[in-house]
Amino acid sequence: MSATLRLALPFLAAGQAQKHVTHNDALMDLDALVQLRVVARDALSPPLSPADGEIWLLGAAPLGDWAGQAGQLAERRDGGWIFHAPRAGWIAWVADEQVLLVCDGSTWRGILDGGSAASLTRFGLGTPPDAANPFAAKLNKALWTARGSGEGGDGDLRITLNKEAVGGVLSLLFQSGYSGRAEIGLVGDNDLQFRVSADGSLWQEGLRIDAATGALRLRAGSAAAPALSPVGDSDTGLVFPAADTVAISTGGSENLRALPGQILIGTQTGLDPSQAPSARFQVAGTTSGNASMALGRYSANSASASFNFVKSRGASGGHAAVAAGDQLGAIHFDGDTGAAFELGARISASADGTPTAGSMPSRLSFATSPSGSVAPVERLRIAADGRVNFPNVATTAAAANAVLDSASGNSLLRSTSSRRYKRDVKPLDPAAADRVLDLVPVRYRSAAPQDRAEWSWYGLLAEDVAAIDPRLVHWGYQDDQYEALPEGAVGRRLLPDAQLRPDAVQYDRLSVLLIDVVRRQRTTIAGLVARVEALEAQAGRGS
Repeated sequence: MSATLRLALPFLAAGQAQKHVTHNDALMDLDALVQLRVVARDALSPPLSPADGEIWLLGAAPLGDWAGQAGQLAERRDGGWIFHAPRAGWIAWVADEQVLLVCDGSTWRGILDGGSAASLTRFGLGTPPDAANPFAAKLNKALWTARGSGEGGDGDLRITLNKEAVGGVLSLLFQSGYSGRAEIGLVGDNDLQFRVSADGSLWQEGLRIDAATGALRLRAGSAAAPALSPVGDSDTGLVFPAADTVAISTGGSENLRALPGQILIGTQTGLDPSQAPSARFQVAGTTSGNASMALGRYSANSASASFNFVKSRGASGGHAAVAAGDQLGAIHFDGDTGAAFELGARISASADGTPTAGSMPSRLSFATSPSGSVAPVERLRIAADGRVNFPNVATTAAAANAVLDSASGNSLLRSTSSRRYKRDVKPLDPAAADRVLDLVPVRYRSAAPQDRAEWSWYGLLAEDVAAIDPRLVHWGYQDDQYEALPEGAVGRRLLPDAQLRPDAVQYDRLSVLLIDVVRRQRTTIAGLVARVEALEAQAGRGS
């Protein structure tokens, strides 16, 4: 045997001349192959200016001085090339790639270069690996950074994790005290899941991203523990209490629920109102505050907040004219009868003629349900021309056919003279009728802003008439007897010391008294005429 078994280093022979040459060659081989370092791998052409001691790992079809040396180690030595046949188990450092290779007898494979890595079954960094954790690392910080284009990379960094089948698990598991507390990944399917655990056994899914659609899905949650809530306020947020249902919880209580086509506030079920059982917007509450709605506008002008009803005969988003009589909007008032909500009153607006561009004639109607009925009856109508109609009003037998009673807030009464509405009918006291003759008619100019200031008028003073007979005037309250209210306030309040005052002369009642006076005057005149005629007749006979 003339050489060593592993590195093929030449032996010194007995009686060999120039033994130092053989010894020095073996030393050179040792210098080249021990702690092996190559300039590059898969080299094909010799470099132009190689330095002695540099080694290249040749590729499959080298050229020039390397021809026929495929897979060999080419060492530059003394201005020439020395070739070494690699053997299984040799390890080499590739300088230009900064990787470590191992030879399996036929090919070189990378150990940690991410290419054709050596088949390591376990790897530990700072801690020993085991069968359950073949790759283990114990450290305080880790950095993964992309190889830049100047280093032979492309500047990107992507970490790829793969599982065998859809039903498997591919995740990042976060532990505390070696007990699972959070997990992100593909757990049992291909949806991206985010889940947590308080004990490492029972897991709660908080977020899921659908693999097929990319849709973001949250857990259902509850009013006390919403699915989505702000940091520091765990009982306020978004809840999904049932299929096709979204709710908002505040302070641990559900306050708003969205159903298909409906928004409910203060209730989890619809109110089932009589005229709109499936009303899109419904509010329920137990106090005047939480069972109310408010609209406000804050602007430095005369405009206010508004609530608009719109009506069209066209498709949604389009325009088609309404017809005369079409209802434009309505407000319904329901009361609970103990069995259901029933209609008690209605305010509605309707087209009061044929609309055209720039013209929308309309009327306003007020209706209430009488006792024993849930069908509102129209009580007041304001027409497009301003006329006010009272289809059904209360009745009085004490005045003209229509009476505006200022003593009761200017309520309108229908008057009648029918015997059906009168009792204790007796002849008129002549003395009461004669007192109207003490009234003094006057001529005056009106101070009312609705009257023409330049005209003169004729009449009686209500105070004078009331002094003779208080039944001959309307009694009421004047503007100066009401409290001053802030601008925009609705309604009026009487002053504590307000008292009824004579407000208007009931001239129709004066005519009744005057008729009695005239009747008695007629009787007196008739008697006088008879006496004159008798005297004249008597005087004629005497002549």
